[in-house]
Amino acid sequence: MISLGIAVFLTWQVLLPLGYYRAHDRRDERFAWRIFSALAIAPWRCDVRVQEFADGASAGRDVDLSRTLHDAWTMALRQGQDAVAERVLRTRCASSAAVTAVELSRVCRAPDARPAPQMHVRLDCRSNTIVTQEMNG
Repeated sequence: MISLGIAVFLTWQVLLPLGYYRAHDRRDERFAWRIFSALAIAPWRCDVRVQEFADGASAGRDVDLSRTLHDAWTMALRQGQDAVAERVLRTRCASSAAVTAVELSRVCRAPDARPAPQMHVRLDCRSNTIVTQEMNG
């Protein structure tokens, strides 16, 4: 019986990372074998910015990510993980009734001036609509 339990556990440990390689969003590497990953060391440096918008305001208020998020979440945002970005935006919407929209911008720079990916995500807090724009530089 113990051997069967060990076999099931080891099979699970192999199958879980395999799901990453069949997934649509390959930026989320939480369950991947990172030794085989090209994303583990990205060839560019990315910065993220989150802004909250109040009703009728054209300019947003910057959210201090170093005070509101754990470093691991900020790193996940820099890597462009969609699930983390959506969670952060939804949390910011729920933080205050005055917030009507939240935007996340991710801008990357390549060291040799090659085009680098950029991402802009906006969540309308009232309609719960997310609009994502991704550009390759």
